[in-house]
Amino acid sequence: AGWLALFTAVDPLTPEDLSRTIHIRQEPHSIPKAINRQLAHYGYHVGQIVLLAKHMNSADWKTLSIPRGQSQTFNTDMKDKFGKATG
Repeated sequence: AGWLALFTAVDPLTPEDLSRTIHIRQEPHSIPKAINRQLAHYGYHVGQIVLLAKHMNSADWKTLSIPRGQSQTFNTDMKDKFGKATG
C-alpha cells in the first residue's frame, strides 16, 4: 500500500512539475529533492518503529535481516546457492 501511494502521487508529475521549486520550512527544494527528503524521512520513522519493536520484544525478536554473529554463515550459504560474488 505504501509504494502504491507513492507511485499514485508521483505518476501524474510532468517534466515541468519536476523542474519547479517548492519551499519546505522556507528552504527551497526541487521536486526530486523534496521527494527524496520525504522518502528519507519515512525511512527514519521506520527505523524508529523497528528499534522500539525490538526493544519491547527483545526475548522474542526475530531479526529482519541477517542475525547478529551470523554474517559468515549467511555469506557462505549465499555463495553456495548463487556462486562466487562478482562485485
